[in-house]
Parts: sequence; structure tokens; C-alpha cells
Amino acid sequence: MADDLSYLQYCGLSANEIEADLASWVPNWDHITRTETTAPAPWREAYEPGSYDSDCLRHLRQIEFHILPHLNMLRIRGQLRSGITGVKSQKEWLEVHNYKMTISKMYESFYPCWKEGATKWGVIQQPVQRLVALHLTLLQCYGGWLYKSSISERTETAAGFCYSTSSRLESVAGTSDPMSNPSLPMLLETLASEFENQPETFCHPEQYKNDYLAFENESLHQRVFFETSSGRFGIGPVGAQEGDMICNIYGLGFPLLLRKVDSHYLIVERCFVLGCMAGQGYDESKAEILEIW
Repeated sequence: MADDLSYLQYCGLSANEIEADLASWVPNWDHITRTETTAPAPWREAYEPGSYDSDCLRHLRQIEFHILPHLNMLRIRGQLRSGITGVKSQKEWLEVHNYKMTISKMYESFYPCWKEGATKWGVIQQPVQRLVALHLTLLQCYGGWLYKSSISERTETAAGFCYSTSSRLESVAGTSDPMSNPSLPMLLETLASEFENQPETFCHPEQYKNDYLAFENESLHQRVFFETSSGRFGIGPVGAQEGDMICNIYGLGFPLLLRKVDSHYLIVERCFVLGCMAGQGYDESKAEILEIW
């Protein structure tokens, strides 16, 4: 087996549902190279015309693929993190009462440590506001990375998130308690904590609502929102189920959702979970050999 396991991003029950005979760790290249969209947002940039991966897929379309028999098991070393719960479709997640309940539970509370910071004593993990973590999760960005890389564009999406969140909360009749129904200024103040200074774009957040909603819709399209038993947020495939496990494989920049069946696991598909991206929180001492079918 090759050392590069990045091909696992194309594998899983969700990705291979049209070919039930394939093991969950075997990508259906024939289907992939004939499908216009091969990856969920925000990894779409890697497949824009002219990119390296885009050229590879274009050349693969010229190749005929055949399914090889007896590909049953993959033994791989990984760290199982936590199970997922509260799986909601895009429509369920954006239903205003669900949205309000989620926001009310997280204002002024902290997300499990995931953000790394350097000190003279080494690298430490720093907590972030759960509201900030929700924003980053909905757009599937981490480490300051969002489709775009400039600070101004990141502040624009943050401002748009605050304005759209405030609008959604105002559409729900209920308590005026600021802790369960934070105002727009309170939301902006919380998101501003991720930037050194109060961004100028936060003065007119309404200007960035539509751009933010477009990003959010693309990120959640044909995906589900979930939480984990350890208190994290995540975005995963439509086929995700409560009890599926988040797993980090050494060297992979994204975690996988695994489903235990008897003594082995099936790959459901990759997912996005802050604190589990790009090796965040990976502990080799807790890794084990997993049998993937």
C-alpha cells in the first residue's frame, strides 16, 4: 500500500453508494472522473480549472477503470476521537428554533481547545469562543484559512455571519434575555475577539450578509451538521449517523467518519471537525491498528 493515503478523501459508504460491491476504503475512480463535482466545499478550489488536481482528474477521464476482486480489508493506524450526535440536515439545522437553541447554549462559553499558539515553553492549545467555532465550522475553515486568505475578506464573512445570525434570532419570538438572544453588537464583539482590532467592516455588517449566506449554503449543500460527544461541531456527509466515530489517520489533513460493524470499521466519508484538522490533537500513544472493510 502506498504511503500517501490522500486518496481516502474519495472513499466511503457515501461516496461509493452507487457501487455496493466496493470496500469502503476503495474509491470508485470510474464514477469520480465522470462526475462534475468531486469534492464538497470548501476543498473545491483544488479542482478549479488549471489546478494540479484538476489536471490529474481530467487525464484520469481518459482511462478505463475495472473493479479488482478480493479487495476486502485495509489495516491502518489511527486515533479514534469521539462519536457524533445531533445529526441535522441543512434544512433542519437552519430551522429557526433549532438555530436559536444552538446559539443560546453557546454564547460566552468556550469550545474545547483546538487553536494552537506558540510560547517560549512550546506549543499550547488555546480555547476559542463557541460562537467563533460555530462560524468557522459552518464555513469549514481552520487555522485562519477560508476560501480566501486576506484579513479583510475574513472579517467580511465574520461580519456577515453576525448580521445573518442576528436576523435569524430576531425572527423567533421568545425571551429578551441577552444570554439566550444575543444582540448584533454582542455577536460582533465576540467575533471581533479573533482579530487584533475591531474590524472596520463590522461597522456595516449588513453589507456582507448575502456573501456570507452564499458561502454557508455552499458549505452545507448536501452535507449535515453534527455535534460530538466531546462538545465539538462538525460537517459531514449526508449518510452520517449518530454513533459514527471521528478518526484521525496520521498524515491526513482531514478526519474520517468510521462506522463500527462487529470487529471492523467502514469508512463513511471524510468530515470537518475543528480540533481534528491537520493533525490537531493527534496523539500517537492513543493510536491503534484499525481494520477497515
